[in-house]
Amino acid sequence: VMKKNFVRMMFGRMVCENLTKLELNAELSYGNDFVLFLITHFPSLDTLRLSRGVSSMKNQDFVNICNGFKNLHSLEFHFVHHESEVEMRSLQRNSTITQLTLGMTKEVTIEDLKIIASRLKNLQSVSIVSYNISRPSPEYLKEITKIFPRIVQFMKTGQKNCLKNNFCVT
Repeated sequence: VMKKNFVRMMFGRMVCENLTKLELNAELSYGNDFVLFLITHFPSLDTLRLSRGVSSMKNQDFVNICNGFKNLHSLEFHFVHHESEVEMRSLQRNSTITQLTLGMTKEVTIEDLKIIASRLKNLQSVSIVSYNISRPSPEYLKEITKIFPRIVQFMKTGQKNCLKNNFCVT
């Protein structure tokens, strides 16, 4: 979904309650209850992609999405640069999410990645997309490899040129 008017029309209809995949690319301004609205009206989602264009999302919405959706298998979420605080410790255990893509404008803290790995136990694929970050330090890549052995990909601005260990950089 890329157009605001289509999103409003779609969300206004209850025919979407059995929707299983949703990708939002448009700027939405539904206020603070947007994630609650998604969880309530689209409980059957197994794939949710919230692109960087959905800048009304807050970093804390990541935790709310993981805690609220009970059938979600694939999640793409882009952290916004101007809001760094996330109460990651409130992330509950979620065994359904197997694919996770995290977008960020600065490195997600190692501590937050450890919490994500400990709470999302069944992750089979983790992609970290960086925006406006210079090439990550070898220490940072090494720590990520320890946290997510054999399942992590690193991508800068979404372009993939894979190197050994599945790290992808431009």
